[in-house]
Amino acid sequence: MRCKSIDLGLTDFREAYKFQRQCLEEVKSGSSAGFLLFTEHRPVFTMGRFAKRDNLLIDEETAKARGIDIVKTDRGGDITFHGPGQMVAYPVFDLKKGIKDVHRFLSMLEDVAISCLKEFGIPSHRIKGRTGAWTDKGKIASIGIGVSKWVTFHGIAINANVDLDYFNMINPCGFKDIKVTSMKEMLGKEIDLPLLKDRLIKQFQHHFNIELVPATPIIV
Repeated sequence: MRCKSIDLGLTDFREAYKFQRQCLEEVKSGSSAGFLLFTEHRPVFTMGRFAKRDNLLIDEETAKARGIDIVKTDRGGDITFHGPGQMVAYPVFDLKKGIKDVHRFLSMLEDVAISCLKEFGIPSHRIKGRTGAWTDKGKIASIGIGVSKWVTFHGIAINANVDLDYFNMINPCGFKDIKVTSMKEMLGKEIDLPLLKDRLIKQFQHHFNIELVPATPIIV
């Protein structure tokens, strides 16, 4: 199956979400086979369907003063942070075409993250009951999805060069007892984000048995 790979660059979460929804409707209608969207977001705390307000440790006025948006979303999970230096990938895939199993899809996203990190020399693993990719220094990749008529949206975020101080303002994913790390912290150097994107594309193609073709976004 051939899907479109689109790099949106640096975006506000809301504008990227609008484009995701556009792609979602194209896949649901059958006019497109699928999309894999890449972006870095401007600073934002996103609240999943099960998020509790208490997991945001600062008030909204302080967040606004720091230039951080707060958005309620329709993905699963609790609260997380997205910002520059974090590579976000949104697979808009039709699960009816081979993987009609949401839990398996989530596991495959974990496989993509773990395999990609391994290519950079970073060992990571799963923790039962806590979706994502984890290292001995903390969580390094977050996963949260939505599904509409078996088509996925939202996705995976890998902490590459992101400023980890933002995570001190929340209980990441609703947990009070976890640490968050980044590829930069693990390796002691800046990560080449275009290289990270290329390796993520490679892993998505391998694990999902798809061909990803570069495309330019057309936003309506």
